[in-house]
Amino acid sequence: MASRRPRISNTSILICCGSELLGKSGLVAARHLKLFGFRPTIYNPQPGKTPHYHRLIRQCQEFEISFLSYLPNESRLIAESYE
Repeated sequence: MASRRPRISNTSILICCGSELLGKSGLVAARHLKLFGFRPTIYNPQPGKTPHYHRLIRQCQEFEISFLSYLPNESRLIAESYE
């Protein structure tokens, strides 16, 4: 199956994370995407408060995944930040 799909690695992906379960899922997804050659960036305006959540954030930082604390107002600015 992998031979039939075109490679789309090195593609920028913005992952918007919530504060608890969906946030944890987003952090794990970002880590996996990084392993597959994508360039994820995480938008995480309200990080969760649990120790597990903070461990996931630390893992993403160790993988050199970028974090955004706010989203620019214009989509052009978002596009420029991924080039």
